[in-house]
Amino acid sequence: AGGANKKKTGKVLEVFPADNTVVVEDVNILTRHKKAKSAQDQGGRIKLPGPINASNVVVICPACNQPTRIAYQVTEDAGKKNKVRVCKKCAAVIDAKVESVKAKKERKEKERAARKEKKEKKTKAGKADKAEKAAEAADKADKTEKVEKTVKAEKEVKTETVEKAAKAEKVATVEKAAKTEKAETAEKAAKTETAEKEVKAAEPAERQETV
Repeated sequence: AGGANKKKTGKVLEVFPADNTVVVEDVNILTRHKKAKSAQDQGGRIKLPGPINASNVVVICPACNQPTRIAYQVTEDAGKKNKVRVCKKCAAVIDAKVESVKAKKERKEKERAARKEKKEKKTKAGKADKAEKAAEAADKADKTEKVEKTVKAEKEVKTETVEKAAKAEKVATVEKAAKTEKAETAEKAAKTETAEKEVKAAEPAERQETV
C-alpha cells in the first residue's frame, strides 16, 4: 500500500473478490461514528480497518521475510496431490504446512475419539444424575413409608387405648348397675321381711281380742 500505509504489514482479515479489495489488519484505519442504540450499547468513535485494492498488497514470505510474488508447486503425499504456494525468491513453501494423509487420518481419529469420550462422559453423568435422583426418590419413599408406619402404629395404639377405656367403662357401668340392682333387691327383701314380721306380730293380738 502507498502513502501512510506504505510498508505496513498485517493479517488479511477479509477478501472481496467482486471489488478486488482486501481488508488488512491495522492498515487503512477508518474512523466511524457509532450511535448508541440502547443503554447497554456504547456509542462513540470507532476505528476499523478499511478495504484497499488487492494490487496494493503483496505476500510476505515466512522463510526469508521479504515481500515476494508467488509461484505454485504440486506436491504428492501418499498418492494425493496438493497444490501449494512457494516464494519466488527463496522457493520456500508459503502456505501453512500441508497436512499429510496419515496426519489427517490420525487427526480425525483423535477428534472421533474425543467426541466419543465426551459422549460417554455425558452419558455417565446422565446415568449418575439419574441414579442419584432414583436414590433420593427411594430415600424419600422410605422416609414416607416410615412416617406412615409410625402414624399408623400411633393410631392403632390410640384406638386400642380408647377401646380398652370404653370396655373398662362399660364393665364398670355393668358392675355398678349390678351392685345397685343387688342393693335394691336386698333392700326390698328386707322391707318385705320386716312387713311379714309386723304382720305375724299383729296376728296374736287380733286373736286374743276375738276370744
